[in-house]
Amino acid sequence: MEQISGIIDVYLYYNEGNGYSVFKLEDRTSIVGNLPKLNEGDEVELTGSWITHPKYGKQFKVESVEVHYPTTEAGITRYLGSGLIKGIGKVTAARIVRKFGESSLDILDGSVGRLLEIEGIGKKNLR
Repeated sequence: MEQISGIIDVYLYYNEGNGYSVFKLEDRTSIVGNLPKLNEGDEVELTGSWITHPKYGKQFKVESVEVHYPTTEAGITRYLGSGLIKGIGKVTAARIVRKFGESSLDILDGSVGRLLEIEGIGKKNLR
């Protein structure tokens, strides 16, 4: 078994029935396997092995995954803008990270009221 890590860049496919997933990391590595639903922007540590698909080429087949919260501004922006949190799209995610930087996830976790400091977020949106 090998380990690789990276940030999910593009989620190509997810089967609700069995969790079969296909996605690409930021370095364009193709990932396949039966996994829980992950999100674009997730930082992942993957354990598995390399396979070669006859049509799609070299892929990393995952046996297990560990998800870490993103720590870079780019990763946090992508994570927040992935649709994971209702009402936060790509534009709002960028505004949040521009204001709070690498502390953005901590703000969302413990001081969510500070989001009112972001242009375009009012009390209604905050809820």
